[in-house]
Amino acid sequence: MEDTKVEQQQNEFTMLQKRAKNGTTVLFVLTGLAFLGGIILLGMGEEDYQSMGIGALILGVLYLSLGLWSRKKAYPALLVSSILYAAMVIFSVMTGSMNIFQIGIQALILVLLVRAALAANELRKH
Repeated sequence: MEDTKVEQQQNEFTMLQKRAKNGTTVLFVLTGLAFLGGIILLGMGEEDYQSMGIGALILGVLYLSLGLWSRKKAYPALLVSSILYAAMVIFSVMTGSMNIFQIGIQALILVLLVRAALAANELRKH
């Protein structure tokens, strides 16, 4: 009976570690997408696109920094990431710059970040 309880605790601990790591992975994927988008926008040559490209590159640096921080201090980094991402999604929705499909994708990413932050918080308690 005790072996089963220990096994269950180990499985829960492993699941929490995976969720927290998934949050870090999401941040690195966002980094790559931001850098790629920034480079493409900069390459378009028009002034408006260049400004957006610089913004995307800055966002990429932010995601990269948060991803690296989450490797050392997962909970605060993932919590900050979740809050910042939620603020960007809310801003985008308020300005009407996203369609329903984009909102769904953004919501999925936000859910992954929040779940990772919650898992990292639980890991801190162990």
